[in-house]
Amino acid sequence: MSVDSWVIKVVMASPQAILPPEPARPAGKYVQDDVDALLRDLRDNVPLSDRKLLHARLVGSNIEAWFSADSAGREACYELAELCTMAMPLRRPESFTCAKIDKITTKVAYHN
Repeated sequence: MSVDSWVIKVVMASPQAILPPEPARPAGKYVQDDVDALLRDLRDNVPLSDRKLLHARLVGSNIEAWFSADSAGREACYELAELCTMAMPLRRPESFTCAKIDKITTKVAYHN
């Protein structure tokens, strides 16, 4: 038996600042603190069985993040956008793009 899953790379850009910008978090740019908060909220503080965020990093002023998903396509991208928006309500991305989708097939065997 085999199980299919997907790794989806997303790019988040241009955070919408709900609060006035501060020196540590300039308007229109993500900083390392934003990445650290995303990793903490969506990876480190989530039980392993519910974890979707695999890794995130700052590239220029954007966040690149890799998520695991049970499906691919528009619905999966929309679900990840909602997940990130809820995790960063005061710095939610104005632009959210699913940049790459890789299918992973895992062979599963049950032994008695």
